[in-house]
Amino acid sequence: MALEEEETCMNGLANMDVKGKVKKGIRKGIVNVAHLTSNALAFIKSFALAHNN
Repeated sequence: MALEEEETCMNGLANMDVKGKVKKGIRKGIVNVAHLTSNALAFIKSFALAHNN
């Protein structure tokens, strides 16, 4: 799901005059946020499963 949202963000940039290093920097930030979100959700799921009494 996060990758789909990443692509949606990048598609939004296609309609703007964003190119080169700026576009690469934005994409890097989006990918970083996607990874952090995925890791956080995995941590929360793991915690919930371990403490589900």
